[in-house]
Amino acid sequence: MSLGLTRSTTSTIIKQATSRVVPPASSVPYHLAAIALLVMLAGLRLLYLCSQTQISLASDEAHYWDWSRHLDWCYYSKGPLVAWLIRASCWVWGADVMPAVRLPAVLCSSLTMLGVYLLVYRIFRDARIAFLALLSAQCLPFLHVGGLLMTIDAPYACAWTWAVYLSHVILFPPQRQTLLWWSLLGIVVAIGVLAKHNMALFVPSLGLFLLLCPEHRKELVRPGFWCMVLLGACLGGGPIVWWNAQHQWVTFLHVGTQATGQETTGLRWLGPFEFILTQSALLMGYLFVLMVMGFYQVIRSYCQRTILPQQLFLTCMALPMLLVCLVFSLKVRIEPNWPITAYITGLILAGWVLYDRWHITAWRRIAIVFMVMGLGLSLFIHRTEVLYPLQAKLFPQMSPRRWDPTCRLKGYSTLAQAVEELRKQQVQAPMLFGATWSYTGALAFHLPDQPTVYCLGPATGSRFSQYDFWQPNPLYQPELFVGRDAIIVGDIMPRIREAFEVMEPSNLVQAKFGNLVIAEWYVTIGRGLKPGGFGIVSQKY
Repeated sequence: MSLGLTRSTTSTIIKQATSRVVPPASSVPYHLAAIALLVMLAGLRLLYLCSQTQISLASDEAHYWDWSRHLDWCYYSKGPLVAWLIRASCWVWGADVMPAVRLPAVLCSSLTMLGVYLLVYRIFRDARIAFLALLSAQCLPFLHVGGLLMTIDAPYACAWTWAVYLSHVILFPPQRQTLLWWSLLGIVVAIGVLAKHNMALFVPSLGLFLLLCPEHRKELVRPGFWCMVLLGACLGGGPIVWWNAQHQWVTFLHVGTQATGQETTGLRWLGPFEFILTQSALLMGYLFVLMVMGFYQVIRSYCQRTILPQQLFLTCMALPMLLVCLVFSLKVRIEPNWPITAYITGLILAGWVLYDRWHITAWRRIAIVFMVMGLGLSLFIHRTEVLYPLQAKLFPQMSPRRWDPTCRLKGYSTLAQAVEELRKQQVQAPMLFGATWSYTGALAFHLPDQPTVYCLGPATGSRFSQYDFWQPNPLYQPELFVGRDAIIVGDIMPRIREAFEVMEPSNLVQAKFGNLVIAEWYVTIGRGLKPGGFGIVSQKY
């Protein structure tokens, strides 16, 4: 994705590149090489997942897996697609194991990169540039992370990519009989909405391009665009709205709270700077700078009325998402992955700027250095434990969690083993609790029998989650669980302590790599749930 539009000596070369058609025969080897590369990467990722014993599901992945055991039209904080995909994958695999849960992420990542390849090829009519873009993308560490972790971003980014590609098919060159293509685009948009609500921003982004581009402005008054909007709203938003109408509109309230920062007061004046620095780090600095330079050149060209529609198209499919996140960073902390789809076309613009300066030795050397660094980091994140022995010598008292983000994927087998030993020591089967939603799904997934685990979030002051909707639930029907013992993972708050007749001393469970602690949890046994339970008298979200 590092190579994209060419700008050399103004827009003349771009016109030549986008207007000429490379003979199909000369493109076939590159098409085959691209497919072979994607298949090889998918195979290596599956092999890596199947060979892993230390790395398991992250807490949010396990949470989505737990959703997949209760299929529905929507969930507390997200659409249903992630749960549907996980359940389908586990059914095909034949077991609820880590590689099966992450298989959809591997497939979605491959489809995303295929969409990027085809998009670049359509823009330039040059398979060599498209294949070079595909190779360059492998130097971006965050793309490798996205190809392994089964979160909502995997299907969301895939849907956005193919929506951009279909939009390009429809608009370049403009076609009159495109209602079928617009309908197909509407279905893809709907799929993206079912994955992540941010997909809704695709419609105004595309609408902005149609509004700003005189050559395509007429599409706004034709039925195709509005057919796409209607299909996306009905097929994507319909199930979500229907489910929320029956559940106190919790998804909208949750998303609204996240977006407007209602849990915080005042403005975060440093929020925009934090957002820019975070996104710059995600793109290894130089790619972020190149992308911003691309945006600037497009805006300047548009003001001078020398812009080409394809340049404007790529900008409109990237810049609005970044600007929305930048504005909201004044109220809430923007997670690094929130504007991820902006980089599908934003990095093509970055490649355009780089291509224009490739003849300059300094630019070329900087690009090569960062590509090598990116490739090295991409390989390193698969085996971060290689540095643990060095850290043990230099900083034996420091936890790897201070520098290694993959620690959040490690140690759950140790926790599950400790909890399972406690379960076997009990006379009667105890209830299982996670103090927060992040513990709950992870505990349920990693225990041998994958039992039901309840979430104590509302009783610990944490936010509500999907676990509060599944019944019966000891938090809301304590009369059904009176007298039961429980094993609790997480901190013991006063309300939890008061809910049981006896609360035994907590045990600290540590997962270690050699002498280094990579994760730790408190595990506590509560004896005899009281009739009043946890003191939660109503289920309001």
